[in-house]
Amino acid sequence: MNFNLKGLLFFSVLLLSLIFIPAQVFGMDNDLSKEDFEAKFDVLNTPRDWETDVVDSDAGASASLALSNSGQPGISYIGDIDSSAIPPTAQLKYAKLSGSMWQPNRAIEVAASNTDNSLQIDSSGKPHISYYAHLGRALRYIVFENEEWKNSTVAENSQKDTGIYNSLQLTSGGKPRIAYWDAVNGKVMYARYTGTEWKRSKIFEMTCVEPFPPIVSLALDSKNEPHVSFYDCEASNLKYAYQDSSGWHPAETIDSSFRSGLSSSIAIDSKNNPHISYRSGQGAAGRLMYTFFNGSKWEFIQVDPDFWYGEHSSLALDEKDRPHIGYTALPGAPTHEMRVAFYDGYGWFRESVDTATNGADYTAVSLQVDQNDHTHVAYIDNGSDQLKYAHRDIYRRYVYMPVITNRD
Repeated sequence: MNFNLKGLLFFSVLLLSLIFIPAQVFGMDNDLSKEDFEAKFDVLNTPRDWETDVVDSDAGASASLALSNSGQPGISYIGDIDSSAIPPTAQLKYAKLSGSMWQPNRAIEVAASNTDNSLQIDSSGKPHISYYAHLGRALRYIVFENEEWKNSTVAENSQKDTGIYNSLQLTSGGKPRIAYWDAVNGKVMYARYTGTEWKRSKIFEMTCVEPFPPIVSLALDSKNEPHVSFYDCEASNLKYAYQDSSGWHPAETIDSSFRSGLSSSIAIDSKNNPHISYRSGQGAAGRLMYTFFNGSKWEFIQVDPDFWYGEHSSLALDEKDRPHIGYTALPGAPTHEMRVAFYDGYGWFRESVDTATNGADYTAVSLQVDQNDHTHVAYIDNGSDQLKYAHRDIYRRYVYMPVITNRD
């Protein structure tokens, strides 16, 4: 059966016009009737421009972003640093977005050092934070419940920094799990809260000979089993380890190239396979890399060819398991941008979210993607000591296909 030639020409012209008519004609709020059209196809997720807020104008070098179930962001960070104090003091703070306004920033702990902290928000909207406290040189955990902050000590050692690098996740039941660096004993550790006490286990042991820190990143799979990526500061490469019902499996070297694994960030997909973003290589050999386990082997992708970039990477997967990575430039780069790279199912795209001026740079990148595939990112602008939050929505464009009833 053949189409009538005139009908076919009409259909072709109409289809082209549908594609090139401005996107808002086919938006979600369009009044086109389904009685006039047979089907609609989501042909493009069109990103809007990035919108940026200044959350705090006196921020330190550490920030962590998390989203509630409704997609509302919260940020834990270090602020109000007093460098004249001996030892220097700072405040662990928490801010959350309510509607279109950031609620007043809450100072939680005066004794927090200008180092790592990690935030998660549970299903009831309660913030949970792991952080390193300078006084006592301890890794601590704090949660906001019954209108007050309640903290506990996860691990401590008065002689050296325990938990100075840490990463927090919550189980499906809201129980905290923390991966951290024990500088006292040279171990990557894992802590889980039973409801009454913290239980700790060793993931990996090494003697640090590198000037670069063993940043640790934790993710939980659908069975609440932990997966950890970290920089091996003895072998100078990227490591990955996971635990199942049989215990912790030996850490695996994922990228053996020199100084691979700096600024690693891990996420787990819907099939419980790990994905990791990281900076690989040193100097001009360095690149922002992304690797994932496809069920049988690791695959590697160079995300950004600019060797200046790949610092402070933060990885999140969207509802279709597609990666989104926030990252910045190395100190001394000729330009400093806050960048986001993402894979849309067909190819990789890189965008500049913010551009620093006067030689300043960005640090403490923390990126999340909500259930509507909207991207959220928090970061520190060191030029202005500002904690910033940027987000971008997408709106869907549709092509409606007309019913063709006149056929020869």
